[in-house]
Amino acid sequence: MPPIREADYARLSKDRRGLSENVTIQLAECADTREESGEAITFVAAFKDNDASISRFGKKNKAKSRVEYPQLLELIRANGIDRLRVTELSRIYRDPSDLEELIQLGDITTFYSIVTTTGAVYDLRTAVGRAALRDYVKVNAYESDLISERAQRKKRSQARQGLPNGGRRSYGYAKDGVTIVEEEAEVIRDIAARLLKGESINHIVRRLNQQQVSTAEGAKWYKPTLINMMGRKRYVGIRVHKDAEYPAIWKGIIDPVIFERVQVALRVDEQLKAQRSNPRKYVLAGFVFCGACGRRLHGTVKQDRPSQPKKARYRCLSYSADQLPTGCGRVTRLAEPLEDLVAAAVITRLDGDDFATFFSDTEEDSTRLRAALDELQAKRQKLTELIGDYYGDNLDQLTREQFMLAKGATETSIANLEGKVEKLSAKRGAAVLPVGQSIRETWLNSDDLGWKRSMIGLVMDKIIVHPGGGKPRYEHQLTDAVSKFDPEQIEIIWKV
Repeated sequence: MPPIREADYARLSKDRRGLSENVTIQLAECADTREESGEAITFVAAFKDNDASISRFGKKNKAKSRVEYPQLLELIRANGIDRLRVTELSRIYRDPSDLEELIQLGDITTFYSIVTTTGAVYDLRTAVGRAALRDYVKVNAYESDLISERAQRKKRSQARQGLPNGGRRSYGYAKDGVTIVEEEAEVIRDIAARLLKGESINHIVRRLNQQQVSTAEGAKWYKPTLINMMGRKRYVGIRVHKDAEYPAIWKGIIDPVIFERVQVALRVDEQLKAQRSNPRKYVLAGFVFCGACGRRLHGTVKQDRPSQPKKARYRCLSYSADQLPTGCGRVTRLAEPLEDLVAAAVITRLDGDDFATFFSDTEEDSTRLRAALDELQAKRQKLTELIGDYYGDNLDQLTREQFMLAKGATETSIANLEGKVEKLSAKRGAAVLPVGQSIRETWLNSDDLGWKRSMIGLVMDKIIVHPGGGKPRYEHQLTDAVSKFDPEQIEIIWKV
């Protein structure tokens, strides 16, 4: 009789770094029991998965959780083994529906048995063996569900008490999730202030990395990391659990009014990115249009003579990079004087008294926004309690119809308040006026292309460059440069 071809499998549910010795111990136990069995066995391979949950509550990550188990299935499909050895069945499956795939493979391949290191044998060739396997997995699934539900109840209870949820350390707080790390808190407040002044997210990320400011894990900053952090309500002292919000036991780092305005600033940054093409080094890319055909002008570099330096231009292209017709090709303008003209116009508009008054933030605005935020928080808390009470003890003895009416009314109030908060926040958030120096000084000293583009997008809809042959002398308004450029051929379409 030929020896039994056997493979081992080991799994550990939680090992965030993938360094645990647990799976190694499981495989060693499999090897020991195989040697002690006295059977004629040919060992084929060992498979292991670290940090791979297979419970019902971990299913959303299951596709990426188990890496080597699919390799084991491929080996079985290729008739590579006869038997599988594990320390216990729960290492393989806890969901009865998933088990059926393995049982079906027993019908069409040479694979026929599962053995555990405790001596249990499940023969897939017999009805008794298959039934015993199914029964074991069903019991395990039931116990796993009970454990998961207890864990969910505990998390919900902790959230209602405003306790931290554990896990990785949040930037700005110590490992306990409550104590503020003041040095990091100042970084968070500085980021918020810069966002409200209109500094782009990319520029802030670049500044943090240049100053060697690390994340909570000691890593470099990236745009998604910063956006995710600045959108977390823990920084205003709110504990969030499954979209429900509760007052936290820790103190916030950012004022709630500032937090709401930061959310608007983040949305403005993303909207500008979506509306305008990648500017690279052309601040007006996406804003300038051909006055002859209406197509967008593209930033290009051209050298008029070999002895002269290359100069940036905005140009209506006749053909795209794929040699497809795209524009008329009739309009080209030097970038430097055009950008100077537009910048001067933007600065004049933003420095105007009417504009400053319209967008300035008054004490009344802050009071109204704070009141709206408090009311919104109270309504959200009411909705959370209403749902919890109805699906819990239902002490008010609400009927299904009464519950749905109350829930609908509360949700309508929340939607109305969210609109009010958005309106009150957007006024200051859109203005992104710099603090401590004039618009002119900020523009001349800033190398943040995103901030300049946000200023342009705030007041201008588009810039139309009309065709024309005249090139009079143009003295730049922001520098001492002089160019051949006709400002009369430039039409600015204002938003405000």
